[in-house]
Amino acid sequence: MKKFLSVLLVLLMFAVAVPVLVNARSYSDDSETCWQCGGSGDCSTCDGSGTIEEYNSYSAEYEEIRCPDCNGSGHCSYCGGVGTI
Repeated sequence: MKKFLSVLLVLLMFAVAVPVLVNARSYSDDSETCWQCGGSGDCSTCDGSGTIEEYNSYSAEYEEIRCPDCNGSGHCSYCGGVGTI
């Protein structure tokens, strides 16, 4: 009876451990490099600075404004600054 219980315990441990290992591996393999920032995590419009220069036709000068794509954060708007999707 002892041998039966120990075999059952080992089988139960494998039944719990194998799906956990498979799921952990699948999460890491699913990530791909972000196509918009190329993996850098920086906004491709402002190059990560959070601001761009815009021409003001009334004053005939360039003004520094908040980047419309990242809303001033400097992070890629597609991947959220992580670099992977």
